[in-house]
Amino acid sequence: MDETELIAVTKQLVQFRTTQDRIGEIKACLSFIKDYFSGTKVKVKENEWGNQPSLYLSFDGRKRQRILFNGHVDVVDGFETQFTPYEEDGKLYGRGAYDMKASVATALVLLKRLAQKRTPPRVAVMVVSDEEVGGFLGTRMYVRRGYGADIVIAGEPTKMQIETRHKGVLFVKVTAYGSSAHSSRPWLGTNAIDKLIAQYARLRAVMPKATKSQKWNASVNPTTFMSAGPMNVTPSKAEMILDIRTNEEWPPKRVKALLKELRMKYKVIAEGSMLTNKKAGNTLIKSLRSIAESELGRHVKFIKSAGGSDMRFFSEKGVTAVNFSPLGGNHHKHNEYVCIESLGQYYRILEKFVDRCS
Repeated sequence: MDETELIAVTKQLVQFRTTQDRIGEIKACLSFIKDYFSGTKVKVKENEWGNQPSLYLSFDGRKRQRILFNGHVDVVDGFETQFTPYEEDGKLYGRGAYDMKASVATALVLLKRLAQKRTPPRVAVMVVSDEEVGGFLGTRMYVRRGYGADIVIAGEPTKMQIETRHKGVLFVKVTAYGSSAHSSRPWLGTNAIDKLIAQYARLRAVMPKATKSQKWNASVNPTTFMSAGPMNVTPSKAEMILDIRTNEEWPPKRVKALLKELRMKYKVIAEGSMLTNKKAGNTLIKSLRSIAESELGRHVKFIKSAGGSDMRFFSEKGVTAVNFSPLGGNHHKHNEYVCIESLGQYYRILEKFVDRCS
């Protein structure tokens, strides 16, 4: 097929400013998806947990499918102009184009085409709206209620490689306390910022460092630093949020033990497991790679990633789950894009995979 409908649906999805503070936009986007299947064989089930709406699209309404496509429509915020998609030099630009509205659009177009079959296959699409904030009220809720498949494919950015593993994530808020004094007389107080910086330095000295050549190492990265009070007062309280990525060597239990050993006062904000795929050599993943290699005319790698995804919820239950996307780049950046030619390739790979394996 050509990319016309894939482009059109992707553009429609990108135009919705589906950030977490715009729940109305998220609902409007899901309403567009619902209307897209009007008059077809697709059964649309609307769900909402904790004010996070989602859709489950299937032919039979069953929780268990042969193949499940998972996608999210929520995006990190950007400039207003980023929600007006445009094409240039073979690329489609827009917030969420690569992460991951083009992948969602591809799954929707495919499902609509499959609906034309006399007997549609055991295939479903799950569309959630909270992946960017952890997926706890979307994919996790479906998994807890028994939804799944023999294989789950999500279109998180992988540049047409197949991601079978990714690190776990541990977000913690660390707090240090001191005592106030006039900042011109530091000897009269204890600076909470100094204490927090010293604690972080000790943590960094023990934790491994992830680098370009050692990407799979566990990592710790401060993302927020907070302190309050007048600029001429020694702060009595300081807080830091740490983004800690975990692996087999440094699981969450070991990290927490280290924080306690270093006497760091911390609170877990969010925690996510690794994507492991202990059965990564199974026939379904091999079939996906074989079809992709045939379509692309090149080797397709099994990769592991530093990032996280909703696929971890399936992998926790022993369900085979992978990430696989079209080509693109700059997700979460101002010039995010997806390569238009790859949309057709991506569609054909998924279509052939369904034909062979459903």
